[in-house]
Amino acid sequence: MNSIYMKKLEGELKVLGVGKYFIALDLPESELVLKVLRPETFVSFSLTKLPRWFRNSVQKIKRNKEVAEAFRAFHLLAESKTFPFLDCFPETKHVKVNVRFEWEESMNSYEGFAYLQRKVEFFGNDTPLNSFNWNTIPEIQYRLWKMGVGLTSPGEIWGPKNWGKTHQGDIRLADMSSLSRDRERIFKGLTSIARERRRLRLHERQPEFCRNLVDIYIEFMAERFTPEIFSRLWKSGF
Repeated sequence: MNSIYMKKLEGELKVLGVGKYFIALDLPESELVLKVLRPETFVSFSLTKLPRWFRNSVQKIKRNKEVAEAFRAFHLLAESKTFPFLDCFPETKHVKVNVRFEWEESMNSYEGFAYLQRKVEFFGNDTPLNSFNWNTIPEIQYRLWKMGVGLTSPGEIWGPKNWGKTHQGDIRLADMSSLSRDRERIFKGLTSIARERRRLRLHERQPEFCRNLVDIYIEFMAERFTPEIFSRLWKSGF
């Protein structure tokens, strides 16, 4: 992954998109995107704001724990000598940055570690289901499961949210914020409850000309995400 290289990652950048944990920043005149940790919302402490303050504190702890877990899972995969990283993700590396960006009508600064990633055509819930190869989503997750890693977000598990298409037309997992080694959390996203929520969400968001594919698509994935397949592949290695 050494072909991703920047002499100095600093300056003021434009926001491309915002996720649950990360903000994607555009690197001008390049095919790269920088993903930095999303700023936290702090609430001053007072008796009248205690419930909100407590809620934010709990959310901060949960966020930090999940981000750290995703970071560890990413490095496990990126540093493996056997895992086919570039067959699963866009070219990605971990870098140190000092950048500024405007978000929510204010200028924000971020100094620390970030993901530097090759740009892809990013998928959302409204990406037409007839525009990509469905097989790739379970195939990549099978490779993750063999390494004892998986996804915890149903939107990514069932797709197509947060997946993407490279310039070569290959499907890759573009968002790594839900990577985890927690078997129970991963399995929870594979349950029938999570599946039905995804079915309803895709019926809401898919273009009208693709809504007839939603049930077929979900059943296609369900056949490949059975408890038996998950248990057989989990930590089976390469």
